[in-house]
Amino acid sequence: MNSSNPLHIGEKIRQIRVAKGLSQENLAHASGKSKSLISRLERGESEFDDMTLAAIKEYLGIINAPLLEHELEIYKARLWSYNDLVHSKRHSEAEEMKDTMSIILDLPYERDFIIMYKMISARLLHYDDIAAIETYINEVEPLLDGACDDAVYLYRLAKGRFCDVTGDYKAALTHYLRALEYMDDMQKSYPILVYSVARNYSLYGRPILAKLYFERAKKEYTGDRTHEFMYAVDNAIGFCCAKLGELDRAHKLFESSLFQAKSVNDKRWTGLTLYNISLVYYQKKDYKTSLKYVEESLEYLVDEVNQYIEAIVAKARCHKKSRYYCRHTTRYLQRYDLWPSPERMIFWPQR
Repeated sequence: MNSSNPLHIGEKIRQIRVAKGLSQENLAHASGKSKSLISRLERGESEFDDMTLAAIKEYLGIINAPLLEHELEIYKARLWSYNDLVHSKRHSEAEEMKDTMSIILDLPYERDFIIMYKMISARLLHYDDIAAIETYINEVEPLLDGACDDAVYLYRLAKGRFCDVTGDYKAALTHYLRALEYMDDMQKSYPILVYSVARNYSLYGRPILAKLYFERAKKEYTGDRTHEFMYAVDNAIGFCCAKLGELDRAHKLFESSLFQAKSVNDKRWTGLTLYNISLVYYQKKDYKTSLKYVEESLEYLVDEVNQYIEAIVAKARCHKKSRYYCRHTTRYLQRYDLWPSPERMIFWPQR
């Protein structure tokens, strides 16, 4: 996007040609025109006719590239549609759209659109593909100086996600907050981003701020109240309440989440929420009730390896021989590096 100083189409063709390592003679041969005419076209001293432009675009491999202003407006709208597909986790549709949108990479002067495309594509990649995500981010960081607000916003989202996955929660929080400032300035709601801010406040040891942002995410969410996002929010607010000693409210939130999960037969979240309730009772030193809930949770967590092991350890803590079982299970966890995830350790004793 170069709205402040738009390039004429001849200059755009020149930059694309140079980026591809081609000469004016190459374009002249491909279009059947003279080199002197190609030179005048690139300088903006002559205008392209439709046939010449089509021949040059075909030769450069940019037939569907958005060169004209109205084409760029259409591309921008489609770029945000691509972002919406990634955001809503419609990955198969997003993958298809990614291929058609990649034509922007052939237009070196469209810096902002290139940044936006790459940062959306970085968020489409799976969490395990850290190297590819990092490559995308490293490619756009030198381009950020003077980039438009939309491009910087999408960079913040992608960089925040990268820092989140790599365990740099403080840096992730910084990027998410900057992205959220942009959304607030645009008066747009993005509850998943608010949730990410809250989650990283929790991981960074700021339960009061985490609770505030989790509650904001719940308030802004307008989708199906039985959606998995709502289970996560209710459980997260419950965690914060428990950290702050508000065990009764934590219990109430977990019970609400449990009702939602059971109503749609969501076994994973039913098991996780039962486990959370068991931890509340453990904090209250009601070990008998805690044991009851954790044993029930195990029925639902069979396919969730890490959570299943966490629940086994919780069961051991409640058992009369918990000291022996905890010591035995701790050695197993250390051996296979299966300690509970950081966001689930608020009830756990220090290692």
